Amino acid sequence: MPGNSNGKESSGPDTSRYEEYLVLNRAFTAPAVHEAITSIELSLTGTPLRILDAGTGAGGALPALAVRAQESGAGCVTAIDLDPRAVTAARNYVDQQDRQNAVEVREGDLLQLAEQASEDGPPL
Repeated sequence: MPGNSNGKESSGPDTSRYEEYLVLNRAFTAPAVHEAITSIELSLTGTPLRILDAGTGAGGALPALAVRAQESGAGCVTAIDLDPRAVTAARNYVDQQDRQNAVEVREGDLLQLAEQASEDGPPL
């Protein structure tokens, strides 16, 4: 069995290159994701859009989502993922794309985020 990141034998798959996989996958899928997001027709009513990207992975959709959110005014994107490696990759991508003003990347569980939103009220 391949060792895990601390050099010990593990019974599961080797995930030591998972973040590299996320980034490569993002590069491969980003053009199609961008096209899909920009093709969505939005009814912009002047109310800022709040977009949730649940299971964001490496954040490939975040730049296009940020643009769409900001088309409505001061919109924003909240991205969430359980895996800290995915969150790191997504945060790095947001920084590289200079979208920090429109995107917040969180590590956590979607149900916890929903509970928080229901307790706090808008915005996410």
